[in-house]
Formats: sequence, structure tokens, C-alpha cells
Amino acid sequence: MKKRSVLSTVFIALLLLSSCTPHMQLNEDIQYLQALAHDLKDNGDVETTGITTIIVPADEKLPESELIKINNPHLAGLFQGLQAETPRLVDTSRTRLHIFSETFAKEEGLFSTLDSIQRNPTIEQNLKLLISRKNASELFDAEFPFQSTAQQHILNLIDKNEIEQLPKTSMHEFLYRYYASGTDPFLPVIDHIGNRVKVIGLAFFKGDQYHTEINLQQSSYFRKLFEKTTQGNAYVPLGEDRGIVYRYLKSKPKWRVNVMEDDRITISVDIKIEGTLRQKKEIGIEEFSTSELEEKSKEHFQEAFEEMISFLQENKVDPIGITEVVRQHVRGIDSEKWKEEEYPFTSIDVDVQFQINNMGAVK
Repeated sequence: MKKRSVLSTVFIALLLLSSCTPHMQLNEDIQYLQALAHDLKDNGDVETTGITTIIVPADEKLPESELIKINNPHLAGLFQGLQAETPRLVDTSRTRLHIFSETFAKEEGLFSTLDSIQRNPTIEQNLKLLISRKNASELFDAEFPFQSTAQQHILNLIDKNEIEQLPKTSMHEFLYRYYASGTDPFLPVIDHIGNRVKVIGLAFFKGDQYHTEINLQQSSYFRKLFEKTTQGNAYVPLGEDRGIVYRYLKSKPKWRVNVMEDDRITISVDIKIEGTLRQKKEIGIEEFSTSELEEKSKEHFQEAFEEMISFLQENKVDPIGITEVVRQHVRGIDSEKWKEEEYPFTSIDVDVQFQINNMGAVK
């Protein structure tokens, strides 16, 4: 009788333990959501395409990818909608990329989608956002070299361009600039022809909607106005079909705000640039001295920076955050009013200091 009682106790204990043990989820039962593409259809509905990875339980076999498409015109329950399309568990903790078509960004705006995304507690901290010139979902159908997946190829492409040409961006940066009163958001723009994907520029936003953009070369100038850089390259023309190429460009902008006695606000930016001279196109060894090349390079960059600032003011966007700099220096200013009424017409002085570190064959 005692033996039966002991066995019953053991059985009940095992039953309780088994009921408390969490269900083990096998890798092959999980679809890891890697990236999402958001497009606006002709009828105004939003189509979201997710690219997922499934771990295959076989030695030396690559993970398989599968696309999930949902129509979600009101963007409510985005992740629940993705889960409803597959019997496997959709894991969103590895999602690193969201791509929006240019049409979506212009007409729909990004905030509703981003608001749904940021409410997911498992999202990647360095989540990347991009604008696609064409339908964003078409990027997932392309075949990329070296057996890389679409999201891997695109993320690597952005990472490399952020080293030399683009300012760093993320979803958190976008939302910070969206909420701030003294600056505007921006995102990289990509395009694809066949299986080739390339970065073509930078899109500037008013609120959460795409407003205008600049090309990739202009993006490198914007970046030097916006943040300190340690890498980069540039071509400086010296007449028809002649010029020089710089590599390893370092730059540092310093913005200044002064309030005059008549309450006028003056703004200036000093930019120090230094780099290595790597190549001369149709330029003789003795044709220019180092100081002459530095002066011509200074003039080139100064003109490019002035054109960039004028472009931003004419389009009434402030991605550099000049309004925020003014707010920090002028006590009690209404930054929203200043940005709307004064920023587009305020004169901004640009002063460039340029230094060649490695002269090569140039004397």
C-alpha cells in the first residue's frame, strides 16, 4: 500500500513537472522574418511582403527562403497578419530591414507602419529603413551573387555606403527626427535593374512623407555638412575632362549661431577637410603646386556646400538640423515658427579649410 502511494506521488510530480515545462520549438518549425517590403497598390491598399528564412534540418544545406504576402490596408495587426499566412511560428526578432516604395512614401507616409513596428518589443535595435524607386517587393525576387539573400546583399550595400558616402540612418533615427521640431528625417534611396541593386541617393521628408531627394554624389556633400566623417572620396574637376581624385577624406563641421544687437540671427558653418590625393586625370606633375590644388579643392567644396544648403532651404526641409542648432543657442525662440518662416530665407555663411595629407607625385 505504501509502495502504491509512493508511485502515485511520483506520477503526480512528473505530471506537474511536464505541465510546467515550456514547449520546445524546433528550428525547422520557425520562420525567421528577415525583411519586409511595403507597397501601395493601385486601389490604395497596402501590400506587405515578408521574406523569411527556414532552417532546414540537414547537414551542409543552406536555409530556405519563403515569401509571405498580406494585404493590410489599415496596417493594423501587421505581424498577426503575417502569422496567419503560415503554419510555422513567425519570429520577428531577427528582422533588420524595411523597404518602402517611393509611391508608398509619397502618398501613404511611413508613420502608421513604423508605429506598428515600434510596438513590437522584439524588434532589432539597428533596424534599417530604405526607399525603393520601384515596387519594394520586386527586390526580393532578384537573384544576388555568392548565394547571398536579398536582405543580406542590401544591408551590406548600405553598410559600405555609410562608411564613405551616406549618413548613418535607422528606424530610431528616423522617428527621433520625425518627432523633433528642429529637424527633418531622411533615408537612403535604392534602385534595381534586373539583379543589380544600387544606392542612388538620399530622400528628404516633410513629416513622414517623401518630399524630395538628392543623388549619391550630393549625398556625400550633405553628409559632410551633417556629421563628422573619417572616410570618403571625391572628384574635383580642374577644367574640361581634367581633375583629381581624393580618398580617405576626413571632415568635421562646426555650426555657429550669433544673435546681433538688432535681434537678427546669423548662421555660419566652418568645415575642415583633409584627404589623400590618389589620382590625377590629364594633370601634369608640375602643373599645379600642392597649395594651388588645396585652394581649388576648397573652392569646389565651398560651392558644393552652398548649393546644398540653398537646395534644402528652397525645398523647406531641414535634415541638417539647423533649426535645432538655433534653438540651442537662442533662448525662448519658437523653433517651429522659425523653421517655417525664417529658415528658408536665412543667409548661411560657409567657410572651408582644405588640406592635402599625402601629396604623391605632386610638388
